[in-house]
Amino acid sequence: MNPAAQTHLDAYAAKYVASAPSHWIRLVVWTGYLGEDGETDRSVSTSAEIAVVYDNGLLGQEYFRSDPTTGYDLDAMNEALVGEPEENWTLLQLEIDRDGTVRTDFDTGPARDLEDSATNPYWDDVHDYLSRNRPSLEQLVDRLRAKGQLPDPDAVSEIDPMTLPPSQRPKAPASRDQDRPGSQTSSASADQAPQGWFGRLFGRRG
Repeated sequence: MNPAAQTHLDAYAAKYVASAPSHWIRLVVWTGYLGEDGETDRSVSTSAEIAVVYDNGLLGQEYFRSDPTTGYDLDAMNEALVGEPEENWTLLQLEIDRDGTVRTDFDTGPARDLEDSATNPYWDDVHDYLSRNRPSLEQLVDRLRAKGQLPDPDAVSEIDPMTLPPSQRPKAPASRDQDRPGSQTSSASADQAPQGWFGRLFGRRG
């Protein structure tokens, strides 16, 4: 992925971090374009977002939603992806861990069918994420505990981006005028590219 596209993807991810419950340890966001008769319609998409949370020593899962301007970031990213291997993606899978580790996967397979798209069993990987990934999530808890990055049990339940200092609020590109939410894979660790936006929005620890 080229640097311009990465910048827009970082902005997209940062808005989910800013909107997440304060006791989150992993955010899982899938956004897919829909289509009919094998054709992809990039004006129509659906998404599923969950936060894996750690509260009072227990793992849980909550649905949440970022602010609606994330669609601007996707549009800007798509423009920057022209000519790149990820250009014709139909499903973006994004995972963000509390320590700043980010994983992205761009699926370029057929778009999900528009009919019954919201109840397509394919999305059960998100809806049932906790039950399907508990061992790796328990390992994440151990990793965060070792780094001193488990959620503060006394923290408020939500982070309102508008309560952040102006310099830390996520911004949408000003030029956008619409809002809509084999594979190519990229990943970044807490010590790589995402640390800038992640550190500013969330505050790096450890």
